[in-house]
Amino acid sequence: MNKILIGPASFGEINLDAKIKLEKHGFKLFKNDYGRKLTTQELFNILNDREIVGVIAGLEEYSKEIISTSNLKVISRLGSGMDNIDLNEAKRNGVSVFSTPDGPTDSVAELVIGMMISLSRKVWNMNSEMKSGIWNRSYGNLIKDKQVTLVGYGRIGKQVHNLLQSFGCKINIVDPNIKDSDIANKMDLEKALAVSDIISFHIDKNIEIINKENINTVKKGCIILNSSRGNIISEECIIYGIKNKIISCAWLDVFKTEPYKGKLSGLPEIVLTPHIGSLTIDARLKMEKESAENIINFFNKSF
Repeated sequence: MNKILIGPASFGEINLDAKIKLEKHGFKLFKNDYGRKLTTQELFNILNDREIVGVIAGLEEYSKEIISTSNLKVISRLGSGMDNIDLNEAKRNGVSVFSTPDGPTDSVAELVIGMMISLSRKVWNMNSEMKSGIWNRSYGNLIKDKQVTLVGYGRIGKQVHNLLQSFGCKINIVDPNIKDSDIANKMDLEKALAVSDIISFHIDKNIEIINKENINTVKKGCIILNSSRGNIISEECIIYGIKNKIISCAWLDVFKTEPYKGKLSGLPEIVLTPHIGSLTIDARLKMEKESAENIINFFNKSF
C-alpha cells in the first residue's frame, strides 16, 4: 500500500473529506502530529520510510537532499507558492510537482483589502487604547486617491487590483515579469518606493525587497502589508522604519521563522497575524480537495 505524507498539521481540521477520499483510493496516510511546520530533520526522518511515495506539502522545505534521498514520486503542494520545493531536483529525480494555485486567491486578496482599510483608519491603535480604558478618536485616511503599489502581479496581486479599483486608488504595479506594454501603470521599484502611500507584497519568491540600502527612499508615513513571504522585508528594517517614521504602520502575516516570537511583537504600530492569508473555510476545503485529487490523478495515470 502506498503511503502519503500529510505535511500540514492542520489538514482535515474542517472536515475529513479529502483524507477519506485518499483512503478510499487505497492510500495509507502518514500524518504530521507535531502541530506545526516540520523541520528539515523531521521531514528527513519521516521520508526514510521508503513506502512514502507521495506528499501533500505545506511550507516545510523539500530541499535537494530531502528529494534525492527519498522515494517520493509526487509532491502536491497545498497552496500556490512552490519556493519551498527544489523544482530542479524534483525534475532530475522524476518527481512530479503540483499545486493548488487558485485556492488562496480570494481569501488573501480580501484580507489584504480589509487590513489596508483597518491600518489607514488606525483601527489597530484605537482598539488597543479602548481596551486600556482610553477614549481617543484618531483621524485616519481614506484609501481613495492614495498611491497604492502592488509588488507582484500574479493571481493574488491581480485580484487585489480588481478589488481596489472600486475605491478610486491610484494603483501602481511592480513586477519585472510584466511587459510595459501589458499594463499601463507599471512602475520600477525605486520610483514606487518613493511615491507609495501603501505598499502590498504579492510575490512568490522569498527574496528581500526592502532592505537597509533602500529603506530610506520609502515615502514617509508609508503603510506596509506583507502577506507574501517572510524575507521580503527584514525585522531590522521594519523596526528602523517605524522608529524613523518612514513606516507609519504595517501588517505582517508571514515571517522568516514561524511560529514568530520576535521583537516586532512589542511594537504597537505593527499588526501581526499567524499566517492566516488563505485560512478561510472556503479556500481550505477547495485546496485540500484539489491537493488530494492531484495525488489520486497522478497515480491513476501512472499505473
